[in-house]
Amino acid sequence: MRFLVLTALLGCVLADTPLITMYKRYAGPENNMTLAQCLIAWKHFDINDDKIITKREFDHVWTTLNLPEKTNVAADFELIDTNHDAQLSEEDLTYLCKLFDENGDGVITQSEWSYNFAGLFERN
Repeated sequence: MRFLVLTALLGCVLADTPLITMYKRYAGPENNMTLAQCLIAWKHFDINDDKIITKREFDHVWTTLNLPEKTNVAADFELIDTNHDAQLSEEDLTYLCKLFDENGDGVITQSEWSYNFAGLFERN
């Protein structure tokens, strides 16, 4: 019985967070994400595939993916919307992906993804 409880607890600790699951879904087989793959990850928020992400789409996907800080989704949207036109375009997403690429090598590691996601979107 203790073994089963310990195994269950260990599984919870080792399970990927929604953030890491999102990263792994779009990162390549080498577990690194190119800037193009990063764009694809964020473009998946574009539910109707019209090349524009509305606040409603952003909120819906963020909540569906169970990403952290759901109560701050509107503020997070505003943070990403660099030109303040109330929609996210490829230009906004490109800027965001470049922010995630800490060392500017064109590749976002899982560490860079987690660190920058927390820095931008998580409030403690």
